[in-house]
This record gives sequence, structure tokens and C-alpha cells, in this order.
Amino acid sequence: MSRVRALFAALCLCSVATFGGPKPPPAPTPVAAAPPTYAAVLPTKSESPEYASLLDDATDGLRAELAKYDVELAPQGEDEAAGSAAVKAKKTTGVRLQLTLTAAREQMRASMLVTKLPGGGLRGSWSVHASGPSAAELVEAIVPAIVEDLAQDLGWKKRPAALP
Repeated sequence: MSRVRALFAALCLCSVATFGGPKPPPAPTPVAAAPPTYAAVLPTKSESPEYASLLDDATDGLRAELAKYDVELAPQGEDEAAGSAAVKAKKTTGVRLQLTLTAAREQMRASMLVTKLPGGGLRGSWSVHASGPSAAELVEAIVPAIVEDLAQDLGWKKRPAALP
């Protein structure tokens, strides 16, 4: 019997030495980062005639603020069908952003309507209001504030600052 035990013990030692003992747990599979949200920016609108000259600047400011976040901006003027196709091809989420400026007494109110792309379902709406000396200065203050609120609520991360 002792010879069988010795042979068995030798086999066990041999298998442990051959395979190096217990296997370590497998390394975790890295999670691929989700592609950035695809954002189509519609032209800013307003029913207040005093803001007519600010609409293009507001749209440009909106695009500039969004560029600070991990968001892929759609080309200006892209139609909904092309945007929907881009979202499907990139396998990401898409949104359409509509900024509206409204005069309210001595204040400016900015409202952002966000709809899903494709489909057009409502994603949400955000608003910011401010008062100040000039409408142009108000646009410069309101647009970054509304984009920051939007980005925070939708979970968009800021891009790292470019090195000088």
C-alpha cells in the first residue's frame, strides 16, 4: 500500500509542478468607452425683435461651449435624416438642441429644448435667466450656464484642456 501512496503523492506533486499550482483569476476585460453623444445644434430662435441680431452669436456660442465637452457636434445645417443615419452608424445616442431667447421684463431667459435623435422624443428642457446691462453680455453669460446645467444632467464630461 505504501508504494501506491508514494506513487499517488508523486503524481500529485508532478501535476502541481507541471501546471504551476492554482490558476490566477482571469484579468478583467477592459470596458470600451461609449462613443460620445452626437449633438445637432439647431439655429437659435427668439420672438423678441430686440434679440434678432444676437441669434447667430448665440448659436455660435452654443457650439463653442458644447465643443468643451465629450460631444460630437453634427455639421451645421445637417437635416434630421442625415443626423439619424449618423447616430445609427456610430451606434451612439443623439440629441437635437434648440436654444430660444425670450425677453421677460428686464431679463433675458434662455430655454434649451432637447429631443432625441432619431425619433424626436423629448429628452428634457432647461432654462436660465439673467439680467444685466446689455443683451450681448447676457448671451455671453447665459449660454455657458445653460450648457453646464445640460451637461451635468446628461452626464457629459468636459474634455481635457489643450496643452499650450
